Amino acid sequence: MKASDLEKAYLYAFEESKITQEGKPALFVQCPVPEWALPQETYFATPFYTEAQSWDEKGGVVLSQDTQNIQNTFICAEKNKRATVDALNLAARACVEDASLYFIVPIKMGAKSYAKNLSEYGFEIVQKISKSHCVIFELKKSKGADFKKDIWFENGQGYTVCAGIYGHDKIDQGSALLAKYFTPHLKSPVADFGCGYGYLSDKLLEIHPSAELFACDNDKRAVEACTKNLDKRHEGRQFEVQWCDLRTPPAQRFKTIIMNPPFHEGKAQDVGLGQAFIETAARSLKQNGTLLMVANRHLPYEQILKSCFKRLETLEDAKGFKVIKAQN
Repeated sequence: MKASDLEKAYLYAFEESKITQEGKPALFVQCPVPEWALPQETYFATPFYTEAQSWDEKGGVVLSQDTQNIQNTFICAEKNKRATVDALNLAARACVEDASLYFIVPIKMGAKSYAKNLSEYGFEIVQKISKSHCVIFELKKSKGADFKKDIWFENGQGYTVCAGIYGHDKIDQGSALLAKYFTPHLKSPVADFGCGYGYLSDKLLEIHPSAELFACDNDKRAVEACTKNLDKRHEGRQFEVQWCDLRTPPAQRFKTIIMNPPFHEGKAQDVGLGQAFIETAARSLKQNGTLLMVANRHLPYEQILKSCFKRLETLEDAKGFKVIKAQN
């Protein structure tokens, strides 16, 4: 399934809605930022900081909890079905009763399954159109349907999470390996780059409760989950959790950075993403600072690490992962 197929189906749904002619407010939930002109009154909802910045530059307004006047909504399915249902609920809460919701699902992502289950989720199918290896469902809200479902739940490891956060239902093996190297002697302030739901931050504060911690992630759901977990497990401790794009250094500088950098952009492997994290870490460390990171063994990070840091040490190479210590 190519991204261009989704874009074609998405554009077709937009043109079919005729909202630019009618001047009605529109909402885009988890949709790519389109190249075409937007309606004058456009709202968006995305958990990703980088996408939010692009929508903002395009002239969109971030959806607030109080917005309930939307008449046309576009929702793109994501890989995780539960996260997609959460997005449908979010869209429905912002819509007027007779709103039109255009739900775009790649066939390979379970369009047939959604067709069977949409009534259970509180929607009536007005029509469905096949376009560019996708199915476009035009939906209406069913009368009396409840769209106020809580997205948060506890995973099997006792952390508060929601669907869509990377690895929300498990403890990442690489992160567990990295956490073995946390000690009370790590120098503060400490940053957790790409914090996810907060596993590394939690383990850091367990072993080093006096640490001053800064955690950040591109996914707002991860930021909220991390905040919930640290509030629950480390009440009164010094920490800040921020929504940001780590391809740009944060304003603060740190003595220690811990991270398990991402290496996928959607389904595609993107080594450049992890390399950008390493470059940002190097620029974000104070003099004589330390980076502790874990990565899949096959990822070629050594060259960028050597160009950014004076000293490198592989602390462990096991279970398909490598734990690396780098100092500037």
